[in-house]
Amino acid sequence: MKMKFIFSNDEKYSKVIFEHLLKYNKEIIGERHYYGKSFYLVEDDNLQAGANTFLSWDWISINEIYYHNQDQLMQLLASIFNAYGNHFVGVKFDSNIKIIVEDLINIGFKLVETVKFSPMMTDYYYLEMRNLFYEIDCKCVDVLDNKIEEYDKVIKASFSLLKHEYKVKDIDSELCLSLYDNEKFIGGIVSGLFEDHAYIDMLVVNEAYRGNKFGKKIMERFHKELPESIVTVSLGTTQFQARGFYEKFGYKTVVTHKDKPKGFDSYTMIKDK
Repeated sequence: MKMKFIFSNDEKYSKVIFEHLLKYNKEIIGERHYYGKSFYLVEDDNLQAGANTFLSWDWISINEIYYHNQDQLMQLLASIFNAYGNHFVGVKFDSNIKIIVEDLINIGFKLVETVKFSPMMTDYYYLEMRNLFYEIDCKCVDVLDNKIEEYDKVIKASFSLLKHEYKVKDIDSELCLSLYDNEKFIGGIVSGLFEDHAYIDMLVVNEAYRGNKFGKKIMERFHKELPESIVTVSLGTTQFQARGFYEKFGYKTVVTHKDKPKGFDSYTMIKDK
């Protein structure tokens, strides 16, 4: 066996990692729904409120949202619940933007946990709503599978301003590390790097190579290669993935997400570098 590590942000390497991880997840939980929808509340051809959402692992994520008042926010939320039918457990919003967090809590969202991932990052809030607690007419909200560019620009611009106001840090760069046996893929890891924090987005070992501690080799090399500025590392995993493996590296669970995906718990974990 001739092993070699490859450090490259070429999309072809992260794609291989993603495909192997997707295959493993499907073997455990089967097929799940994955699709997005956009919501627009328009008056006189002007966007009054809107949201971009995505369904993944039985949860609807609010990725971006724009509104002026609580009534508009409630209309958007009612439309989201109606549009996705019975394909989901609940709606979630994970963010540093406190003003939206407070508004969502005021209309019935539950604060699951608040996490401080690193000294330079602001508090991160995990919110969820499993049932709609009110009835409201949402017929005036347009629901589309594809975004309308004119309205999407407004949503993104507003959301971007809030991110700036609340000092939300975007990913500075990406670290993709792959391990190969000649030309055969053994395993790999993809991580987003912030100023002083790294988030492991994907880690997988090829089924043919499991049980030989290659996951350990990849994790050890990953931590060794992290920039000196990184002081904490976090990740997400599930009860059917590798929580025990990560605990051996010193990761601790800070958030438990029930039924994500449905029938399984998932975990947000963190450790000092």
